[in-house]
Amino acid sequence: MKKFVTRLKAVAEKLGLQAKLADKSLSSEEQKQIVAEYHKLHGEGSFEADKAEFDAEQKTAQENAALQATFASVAQELGVEVSAEQAKTPEGQAKILG
Repeated sequence: MKKFVTRLKAVAEKLGLQAKLADKSLSSEEQKQIVAEYHKLHGEGSFEADKAEFDAEQKTAQENAALQATFASVAQELGVEVSAEQAKTPEGQAKILG
């Protein structure tokens, strides 16, 4: 599991806020409590740094999924027989473009 998510869940649990975190019903004050406790446990600025890393990983995963969908679509248009799984690999992508 991602470091940010794991740490965030642990902090919310420590503060007794895990249900509210899961329900997305944290008040502004509770959010501030979580960030402050996260900093206390993992260092000043760690929440922001870990969140930025998490966001970047999410963006990369979304971009990769979009690229794979594009390759699969191109393969279908070209009549190249490549499975969805093969379209995820460099070899499959080369077959599509080849």
